[in-house]
Amino acid sequence: MKKRLEISSLSDSAIFKFSDKKVEKYSIEIWPKRSAEYFANLFLDGILKMKDTEVDVMGLGRRNLGEAMCQVALFQNYGLIKCDTPFTGESRTLEIFPREFALWLAKCLESRNDTRVEYKYFN
Repeated sequence: MKKRLEISSLSDSAIFKFSDKKVEKYSIEIWPKRSAEYFANLFLDGILKMKDTEVDVMGLGRRNLGEAMCQVALFQNYGLIKCDTPFTGESRTLEIFPREFALWLAKCLESRNDTRVEYKYFN
């Protein structure tokens, strides 16, 4: 069974819902909307290369962010993802609960072309 990520735009944020075997596992809200669009575009570029994941995006615009450098810090029960995209001059940080979802999103970034992902583990 394929995994599925749904991204829905709200007026000032976006909801990311991840399901596996038709059962919702994780749901997060990212705000402000500009940060949600930034991370949605980064994750989508990687997800589209993953054969085991379907994606459905509602209401978010696509844009090219170019090369990305991301650092992923994984703690006992959550993760922090920080990405820099020199092409757009943007740098953003995202805190994700639980850790398993943060790790899955980091794997999406790894699947993206021109993206370097570095990991640090803290227990």
